[in-house]
Amino acid sequence: IHNMRRTAQIWSGILGIDVTEEEVALCMIGVKLARESFRPQRDNLVDISGYGLVYEQILRGRETLKRGGVLPNVDRQREIEDVG
Repeated sequence: IHNMRRTAQIWSGILGIDVTEEEVALCMIGVKLARESFRPQRDNLVDISGYGLVYEQILRGRETLKRGGVLPNVDRQREIEDVG
């Protein structure tokens, strides 16, 4: 998820518009769909599923924050993402 945030910041700078983490996840799904339509590979489908899960996590996190909740430990989440 942190990578989506960093990617959104980079894309925002390049494009000159605000890009959200959700939009990054959806665009990455689009990239994988384009690749799959040209050259089908299992990896594309795995990545599409992964980006879909990331998208869901982003949406859940936003809903949790709207309700005044607290997100899981960010430092622990970074450790998990760095391993993956």
